Formats: sequence, structure tokens, C-alpha cells
Amino acid sequence: MTDVELLRERADEVTRAPGVGPMGQLADGCVHLRDCARPLGLPDDVTLDDWRVLLEWLSMGVVGLVPKRRLQGLKLQATDQEWSWGAGPELVDPSESLAMALTGRSVALADLTGPGVADLRDRLASN
Repeated sequence: MTDVELLRERADEVTRAPGVGPMGQLADGCVHLRDCARPLGLPDDVTLDDWRVLLEWLSMGVVGLVPKRRLQGLKLQATDQEWSWGAGPELVDPSESLAMALTGRSVALADLTGPGVADLRDRLASN
């Protein structure tokens, strides 16, 4: 059986990524898409609904992806939709930049504003 035949045979199968389940697959798709698209200057074409779902999940702290201490004592505030989480010094920016920063992409720190940016920068540097 060729690889193409095998892919076609299994195309309808539902699988879950070990450890993170289906939300991990959403995170993987959204964040890695932006890992590739940002340096090329391509627009963010992930929907705000997808970013909202992802931010809700990431803000809970995700083992192996977003340590709870990374977000402790910070408030996240999206500027492109009505979404916020937490309390403390704010991190303010569009949903995409918040998700990228939460998942450890220090490149997104340049997009963030608010008094919580220095705290997050220090936390990412210590990982």
C-alpha cells in the first residue's frame, strides 16, 4: 500500500494528540500557522472565534505548553474582541499576539502593550 493510499484509507479517522487532546491540535494549527506566516508578513486568517477558544484553553495553563506560573498575577486583554482573563498588570493586544506570547513565542512580546509585558518577558526568559 502506498503512502497516498494509506492516507486516503485513514482520512476520516479521528485521532487525538497524546497528552493535549483535540485542543492541542487546534493550538498546534493556529500557533504554528502564525509561526510561519508572521515572518513572511502574511495576515492572520485564524478566526476570532478560534482565537477565543484557544485563549480560554491556554489561560487555564496547559502542561507542556503554558505553565500556570507564566500567567500568574497577570491580566490578559484582547483588543480585537471582547475577551479578558485574570487580574493584575495587563497584557493588551490582539488575540493572535496574546496566544503567541502565552505559548512562549517571544517575538510576540514586541506587539504587546501594558504594564504586564515586562513580567511576561522575564518569565519567558527564565524558561
